[in-house]
Amino acid sequence: MILREKGWDAALKQLSPDRNSTPKNQTTIGSFIDIVRPLASVRPRTFEIYAYALRKIAREATGAKDTSRSGFDPKGLGWRQATDLLLLSKLTPNAVAQWKAKVLAEATQNPVARQRARRNVNSFVRNARALFSRKILKRLKAKDIVLPSPLAFEGFEFEEQGNTKYDSKIDATALLQNARSELAETDAEEWKVILLALGAGLRRSEIDGLCWSQLDAVRGEIRIVNHEYFQAKTDGSEGKIFVDPGLMAELGRFQIEPDTTPVVDGNIPFRQSSGRQYYRCQETFERVTSWLRNHGVTGDKPLHTLRKEFGSIICAAADIYTASRQLRHSNLATTAAFYADHRRRVSVPVTEMLTAPEASKASTHPPPDENRVV
Repeated sequence: MILREKGWDAALKQLSPDRNSTPKNQTTIGSFIDIVRPLASVRPRTFEIYAYALRKIAREATGAKDTSRSGFDPKGLGWRQATDLLLLSKLTPNAVAQWKAKVLAEATQNPVARQRARRNVNSFVRNARALFSRKILKRLKAKDIVLPSPLAFEGFEFEEQGNTKYDSKIDATALLQNARSELAETDAEEWKVILLALGAGLRRSEIDGLCWSQLDAVRGEIRIVNHEYFQAKTDGSEGKIFVDPGLMAELGRFQIEPDTTPVVDGNIPFRQSSGRQYYRCQETFERVTSWLRNHGVTGDKPLHTLRKEFGSIICAAADIYTASRQLRHSNLATTAAFYADHRRRVSVPVTEMLTAPEASKASTHPPPDENRVV
């Protein structure tokens, strides 16, 4: 009767009074990324990695059909624009869980492929979830920005991804000696890159943005700091690395430029950083990668392997805490995931204490100093 006399709107309002009491959240994937961008304390390149992961998961989890012959390409402008129109509210925890199950189900029966699928799922979720960090959510709340509830990755269960510990398969001493004999005089730029990666554990971007002013030969330190043309991976990535005097001596003999010029490829000027991946020293990095492969450093990222080797050497010589500080990881868990803790066997010397000359039984504390001012 109500429908016939007053129409759909009146009928729905009377029969379902709560239907429109809470307006639907119209935040889209694209608008959320734009809102969060200025609130994230990471370099532009890192933010784009996070945004890429969110777009990829959202596109696949919502089941949007691909009409392009080229298939799904989150980096492509067309796909990015289409994904940015999706409602964030559609990316529910259930949708994310179904997406994970689908990705894992599509992996072959090959154990290596299944392990790779589990690691990919974990990696994409970690990156996408970084856009919903406590710090960012707190800043959004301060701006009275309301997000859908529950959030997409609430309650997400990460997959067991097997042993991720770094297993050294290279002879670092032989590698460094070969690099010096083959490159130091013929390709100094390659030699400097290998020194900084293996001897200081620098990331590719840190080598690319390193200035001579960041080297302190007296203190034996290399300082990773933000400057006009470089932004560290995270706030925790800034810091000092203690290095051997021999490394400083090798680098020092190539320092003929002013302090503000790059350590590697000083003839190529810096340029402003952006969200796109760009390495000023790309050609040198390619030569180094080729040289490393020819000298037994295999894997997808031979240059990054040198950073892992650096961490392994520090961990074995000291402990995982020292390695974590030298690698400038954001937390100890990151270091522990990739390196075994070769901590030194240190214990209270009970035997020595028991066999030492008998101490005074009167008191184990020094006598008070009556003249001491408290």
